[in-house]
Amino acid sequence: DFIGCYGAPKKRLRYLIWFTRLFTNSAYPADHLNRPVDKVAEKASTLSETELKEFFEKRVNFDFNSSSLDQHGVTRLLDQGSIKKCRVTNEMVVDLSSGYSKFSSEPEKMAFEFLQSLQIEHNLDGNDESDIELGEMSEGEEDSTPNSATPLPSLDLDLDQDEEWTDELVDFADRLEPFTEFSGPVHDLPVDSGPLDYFKLFFPDSVLNMIVEETNRYAEQQQEAKGAEDVYWKPATLADIRKYIYTLITFGHHQVPELSLIWSSDPYWRVPAIADIWGRQRYQKIHQYFHLADSSHQPGRNDEGYDPLYKVRPLLDHIRNVCSSVYKPKQNLSVDEAMVAFTGRVSFKQYIKNKPTPWGFKVWCLAEAETGYLLNFQVYTGKTATQPEHGLGHQVVTSMMANHLEKNHAVHFDNFFTSVKLAEDLLKEKTTCCGTIRTNRKGWPLPSSKQKPGEVRMRQKGRMVAVQWTDKRQVNILSTNADPKMVTVERRTKAGVVQVQVPKPVVQYNKAMFGVDLNDQNRSYYPVGRPGTKWWRYLFNYLVQISIINAFILMKRARPDDSRTSASQNHLVFPHTPSESSGRCNRAGSACTEGPGCSVPAGIKQPIQPKSLSRQDARAQEAVLPVRARWSEDGQWSNP
Repeated sequence: DFIGCYGAPKKRLRYLIWFTRLFTNSAYPADHLNRPVDKVAEKASTLSETELKEFFEKRVNFDFNSSSLDQHGVTRLLDQGSIKKCRVTNEMVVDLSSGYSKFSSEPEKMAFEFLQSLQIEHNLDGNDESDIELGEMSEGEEDSTPNSATPLPSLDLDLDQDEEWTDELVDFADRLEPFTEFSGPVHDLPVDSGPLDYFKLFFPDSVLNMIVEETNRYAEQQQEAKGAEDVYWKPATLADIRKYIYTLITFGHHQVPELSLIWSSDPYWRVPAIADIWGRQRYQKIHQYFHLADSSHQPGRNDEGYDPLYKVRPLLDHIRNVCSSVYKPKQNLSVDEAMVAFTGRVSFKQYIKNKPTPWGFKVWCLAEAETGYLLNFQVYTGKTATQPEHGLGHQVVTSMMANHLEKNHAVHFDNFFTSVKLAEDLLKEKTTCCGTIRTNRKGWPLPSSKQKPGEVRMRQKGRMVAVQWTDKRQVNILSTNADPKMVTVERRTKAGVVQVQVPKPVVQYNKAMFGVDLNDQNRSYYPVGRPGTKWWRYLFNYLVQISIINAFILMKRARPDDSRTSASQNHLVFPHTPSESSGRCNRAGSACTEGPGCSVPAGIKQPIQPKSLSRQDARAQEAVLPVRARWSEDGQWSNP
């Protein structure tokens, strides 16, 4: 009874029995067992000392080293789960539940003296998930020692293994281990680096040279297969690939109904940002043979080592590795799926109902909740022969979080991923979570029930909190990083701002769930490329998009004091700002004459003067003339 254990009632009683038996060689007083106990506690209360030690060797792992302990000091009892501290104070408190009383006895005094003679070091392994805090003990009036003060053996305990859901709710968030990891950029770029320098972290010259090599190889293979030489083709260079990627990015800013209109001599259609740096024919040839991998070595569908993503695998793996290596995230992370739009034919195209982009490639994403920085991603290619042991959602979260476990991160996800098993496994890895959950998940303690708006039900199992709350509709949330209590939030209504009582796990979920959605929002600002038939080009465009977004976030974190209109703080300015470290225009061999908005990439020649209108341009213009209008001088719409 000298241990005040703050957790579920059965766990509290279990620890009272265990510690009393071990420290005093005395059984727990039977008259205080005034409520049902679980099988483990009943078993522990009837074992002999030898049997009890053997019992503990399978359940606890404490190391007791002989030294002195100040009775007024604080002994920290830290583990990888949630046991926080052991305090020695002057007040005897037995905090169990209603029906238990505070009492003093000779075994208590003996146990107190025994603790005084020991320096406690806690060495729990990663399987310990308890939410217990050792409470306060009173000082004995007489000096005495226990009959047996032999140090205990190393013991092993899975604290939550036999835990059950209870209606008794206990706060624990203030006792969670703090997040102490460094967060921010970890690259070696100088402070005055510009947007192009940050983008090159993801697309360095080594990657561009690889693309040059594969593009030229594919061009040779295609000409050999056709048995004829392409007279308009000449080998691609590094400058060609740079211009090609730049052109794909610019397509998102300048959309025209016909590709040829970009090089039109009519200034209404012409896009100088593209037309002034290279000709249409050269672009079309680079686009025709553009490649990322050697197709001649691609395994067949039924061959060993078959990879559906073979055509983009080298670049995909490179971008993913860079994303995780140049930036360390803050505590709150989110896992969700993103969609890359594609309506063509490919075996792993997905359909998700009610999504803004229902058809396309599903990409599992891990992002920082605050900024939307993409840390990890995987393209889903469909079911495999071996099904995940604990379900697809469990496998996705654990694989996405592989490099961020054991760091006290808090990960958030929706009901596709959430399960009781996943929450337990993440706790074992020093990672908390919060997510909506489906009521048919195994182990979920709150089946669907009719509730009035504002009604809430909560249950707790150690550090896992189950919440069922009805606002406009019923919401079920499982959390291991928020207390089971109600908090007041402000909500804007037609009648004005009102205060509403909301469960704390719901507030935590709304605060940190939408990192992947923020990344999707940023992607929507800058579409890359034009529609086509080759599926892998859509994934290449996606990799360019996330590289731009992550590069912008890196620059923003590295230069927080810049003005709000600068390239490092304004995502609209970032993509077309030249490298500030050079202080020169990106046109080769000339000083910048167009200011910071110059959009011509590095290594580009002087602008090409518009040529006369070609027959193809004329036909394209004729097709769009009926729907084209201009603003006349008198302010009225008029057709040309």
